[in-house]
Amino acid sequence: MLAKFDQTGTPAWFRTIGGAQDDFGYGICPATGGGFVVVAGSQSLGLGSTDVLVAKMDASGGLVWGKVIGGAQSDEGWMVRPAADGGYFVSGRTQSFGAGGWDGLVLKLDSAGGLVWARTVGGTSTDQFHWAEPTTDGGCIAAGRPTVWPSPPRKISS
Repeated sequence: MLAKFDQTGTPAWFRTIGGAQDDFGYGICPATGGGFVVVAGSQSLGLGSTDVLVAKMDASGGLVWGKVIGGAQSDEGWMVRPAADGGYFVSGRTQSFGAGGWDGLVLKLDSAGGLVWARTVGGTSTDQFHWAEPTTDGGCIAAGRPTVWPSPPRKISS
């Protein structure tokens, strides 16, 4: 669910994206070229019980593009931030990829929502990234909650 409010708190518009099952927005950021990008968990779309949904919306709440990323199990995106190259960093967690249990997940998307890379960090219990911020070298730094000291990052795609 998305809602735009003006400076007085008056609703300007209200939108939903997703499908017939539970879909829940977690993070939002300004989009390159106007509008905004939202990250959500979707039980309506994708392969697993929950998958990462990233959507670019125009300033009126119209859908520009939407991408679903995930595997056979649950995957969630919680935070999205613009990258210096016009793409986006997404942080969250995954059960589909990594060492087992929930692993921290960081995605790099291009300006059209295409997956540039995805990495997981974690052990065999619950690990998750709540935040990813761009860094001056073009990468990002991610913060979250480890259950145990994580193993080195693993590449899950390029």
